[in-house]
Amino acid sequence: MHQHPHIHATYVLKGSFEFTIGKEKKTIRNGEACFRPSNIPNDCICLEAGKLGVFTPERKDFL
Repeated sequence: MHQHPHIHATYVLKGSFEFTIGKEKKTIRNGEACFRPSNIPNDCICLEAGKLGVFTPERKDFL
């Protein structure tokens, strides 16, 4: 779990990912997106190998 001062948006191109956002868990699959509010603990687990198409704002640690 981590948190950040900005809102994050993620779009899944392929695969399946379980996002924990605060106390809520969401499974996001091909063609779906999720948003994580600022300063809310969040985490992501890859359930099925895939690819995240958009991750904004850019995360330097992913480059």
